[in-house]
Amino acid sequence: MRVSNEQLIQWQREWQTNHRLRRLVAAVLVIMLIALYQGLSAWRIQHKQAALQHHARFVDLQQLATETEWQSRRDELETTLQALRAHLWQAPSEGAAQARLRDQLQNHAREHQITFDRINLSVHYDAVIELTQVRAEFSGPYSPGNWQRFVSAISQDRPPVLIDFEMINRDNPRRPIYRLGVSAWFDLGRVPE
Repeated sequence: MRVSNEQLIQWQREWQTNHRLRRLVAAVLVIMLIALYQGLSAWRIQHKQAALQHHARFVDLQQLATETEWQSRRDELETTLQALRAHLWQAPSEGAAQARLRDQLQNHAREHQITFDRINLSVHYDAVIELTQVRAEFSGPYSPGNWQRFVSAISQDRPPVLIDFEMINRDNPRRPIYRLGVSAWFDLGRVPE
């Protein structure tokens, strides 16, 4: 599109004589400058925040690079972990964990002349702490003294067996039934020590 000299002269006269046109063009230019300023201001703020984040990360990395206590901290944590493992049962699998707890309970039962009518075992893996809980619920005829010695013996086991509940069902006075629920925490995948 070519603009002729006559059209240029006409636009120039219109510009000189029309005050509204000059004001309108000035207003449009002011609005464009304000929009440009706001856009640049937002861009500056965004990049300033990114630069501050990168600087904070750089400072953190510098501090980590000068850290000399990592080895001693790792050794302390390893010692603490070993101490905690002494309080956990060890087994290579869930089935082995159930068998170890059942065998431990049956050994104590024989030692204290207790018989079980039934024993139910269940397994629950806790993903947060990465340990497996094996629960045992069992019942048998109540024999005063024997059950108390049995409970005392299993509560002193190391690694510990935790007593979840105990109760005596006296619905049949000739044959009261003792019910007990216990649990043990296992670190699976490790060979029993």
